[in-house]
Amino acid sequence: MMHRRTSQRGFTLIELLVVIAIIGMLSSVVLASVTTVREGARDARRLQDLSSLSRALELYATDNVGAYPPHSAGTVSGDLTTLVANNHIPALPSDPRYGGTTNDYKYCRGTNTGTYDLAAYVEETNQWCRFSHAATPSTSCLTGVTVFCGDAI
Repeated sequence: MMHRRTSQRGFTLIELLVVIAIIGMLSSVVLASVTTVREGARDARRLQDLSSLSRALELYATDNVGAYPPHSAGTVSGDLTTLVANNHIPALPSDPRYGGTTNDYKYCRGTNTGTYDLAAYVEETNQWCRFSHAATPSTSCLTGVTVFCGDAI
């Protein structure tokens, strides 16, 4: 009687574990980059939203002898509803991640009624960023917003 030697086909347990470990490492790298891209996209949206608000505020000022809406709550949703009511903007934007929270967009009219500040919490830097429509930015209602990011768009 002769015995035939049969070759086994398939992968060993070690080979399978190595492949699973490699896939796990690759997926963690992809997840990290996706998170960064999402943060960047939300920051870009914030800039676009502030740009839209800035244009609507300019339209409001044109209709109101150069004066911007007063502020009381210090938030866009609390102070700028008049922009929607007067058809200067179709709807008030809200932060893509923090909408409706204390980190939603901020608005402050300066003591001079012809100036204003807008602020957004930027994920890339993890801090508030202020955009101003004034030679000297006002900080009366934007407490905690210390980083000046530029002129209003």
